[in-house]
Amino acid sequence: MTTLHIITVSGQDVYYIGEIVSEKENWLCIKAIDENDRFSGIHIFRRDCIQILSTGASINYYNALDKANALKTLLPQTDLNSEFFSWRWDLINELFQIILEKEIYVSLELTNGEYYSGKIIYVTPTDLRMQELSYLKLEKQAITLPIKNIVSISVTEFPNYLAKKWNEETNNFLYHQNLVNIYLDYYDDTRENLIIGEIIQENNEKILLGAIDGLGILDSLTVIEKRFIRQINSQNLKYENFIVYESKKNGYFDLYQLLSTTVEILDFSTIIKGMQINQVFSVNGYYFDNQNVGILKKANNRNFKIQNFDNYQLGNESEFEYQDLVSVDLVSSQIKNYNLWFNKQR
Repeated sequence: MTTLHIITVSGQDVYYIGEIVSEKENWLCIKAIDENDRFSGIHIFRRDCIQILSTGASINYYNALDKANALKTLLPQTDLNSEFFSWRWDLINELFQIILEKEIYVSLELTNGEYYSGKIIYVTPTDLRMQELSYLKLEKQAITLPIKNIVSISVTEFPNYLAKKWNEETNNFLYHQNLVNIYLDYYDDTRENLIIGEIIQENNEKILLGAIDGLGILDSLTVIEKRFIRQINSQNLKYENFIVYESKKNGYFDLYQLLSTTVEILDFSTIIKGMQINQVFSVNGYYFDNQNVGILKKANNRNFKIQNFDNYQLGNESEFEYQDLVSVDLVSSQIKNYNLWFNKQR
C-alpha cells in the first residue's frame, strides 16, 4: 500500500497529497493526487518551504481508495512519470536544463504565491525565462523568474501535456465529439454555472448529460431540469473536443465504467425515493450555495434530506424539495469513490 503525505507550502493556503518518490539536493519529489482523486504528475518542492504531514481526514480518505485500488493513473501519465524517473540530475538547474531541452510545459509556484505555467526557453545559474501559457497558447513575450524564488515545480502534469499536444497538433483539425455547453441558472450564488458534455437522452422536461472533466474523461451521468437551463450551445469547444478525442483514442474516456450503468430519465422524486437510506448521491439545488454530496437520510413525496460530506467527514444535514432541484448525478466518479470510502467507515 502506498504511503501518502500532505505537503503544505509555507505561508500559502494550498496543499498537495501524494507519495514521496525521491529527494534531490534541497528538493522533495512527490507523485501527487489530483482534484479528481487520480495519481497525477511529479511535483517537486523546496524542502525549506514546506511542511509534511502524515495524518488527517484526507489521508484516511485516500488510503481507503488506495486500499481498494481506486486511485487510478492514466496510462499516458504513467509514461510521463516513467520518463521523469529516467532523467539524471542532482541540482535544480540541471533539472531545468533537461526541461528546456525536452521542450515540455511545466508549472512553477513562487514564494509570493504566484503561479506560472508554460515553456522554459532559457536557463542561467540564477534565472530562467518562460513563455507563459495564456488561454492554452504560449505568450510571445517571455517572463524572467528568479530560481531562488521558486518553491515548487509541477513537471509532468497532465493538463500541461495536453496543452502542449494541442499547440502542436490541432490548429487546423476539428476533433468533433458532439459536446455542448450547458449554462445553468442558480439563485444568487457563485457556483460554476457551466457544465460541458454530450447529451445522451432528453425529453420535454429533462436532459441526461454525460459530463466531462478537465482532462476529457467522463465524470458523471447527470439528469438536468430544463427549466433551470439558461442556454445550450456548442461554441468555443475546440479544445474540449480535442481532449475527449484524446481520451477515447487512448482508452481512458470511460475510466470509471460509468457507461456500463443502466440509466434513464425519471422524475427526481422517483430517482431519490428509489435510493436506499445512507446511499451516497449528489444533487444541485436552485437555492443552495454549493454542490451537495452526501448520504440520503430520508425521502418522502415532497422533499428529502441529505447529510453532506464536509472535509472528508459527515457534516450538516440539508433538506431539499424536489421542485427546487437543478440536477441529480445518477452515477459519477466522485460518487463511486465516496461510496468506497464511506462503506469502509461504517
